[in-house]
Amino acid sequence: MQEKFLAYHHLTFTNELAISPNIGCLECMVYYSFAVMDGNQDPISKNEVDEKGVPFTPELETFMESYAYELANFFNGHPSALLEYLDRDGPAMMYIHNNRLSGNFADHTTHAVDVQNILDLGDGAYRVTMHREYEHATSDGIGSSTLDYTIQETPFAFEIVNFQAIGR
Repeated sequence: MQEKFLAYHHLTFTNELAISPNIGCLECMVYYSFAVMDGNQDPISKNEVDEKGVPFTPELETFMESYAYELANFFNGHPSALLEYLDRDGPAMMYIHNNRLSGNFADHTTHAVDVQNILDLGDGAYRVTMHREYEHATSDGIGSSTLDYTIQETPFAFEIVNFQAIGR
């Protein structure tokens, strides 16, 4: 399932397919994307402002969505670019590394990701609230969580400095 989802994500990331609003099931997302491509479905525009009316930073939203899907590759021992998303000296790096070493997150699959809010803190810092649906070796089925991420803009992209769960 993870390989299928990553293939779908790649096609949407490269704009070969329309990205689905977070529906929560892979089959539903694929159906939506092909219906848009075939002209049988009008694209559903994603909300481009947060609940306070502040515009999202599209590049940061894409960065966060890609990070969430890279977690599976990292936890499953596959080639991964996950470390490029993390501040190497920040607490997020150590937390993710320790999670991998624990083995509790093996057989990881990311099912859905929803960037809910991006708050510009100034000086290149952001707080991003993101909801994820996932499963792994110790999750007892599909679980979900909402996290706040502290992000720092770099000369090349962004780095995740820290994160904290705010809801499950």
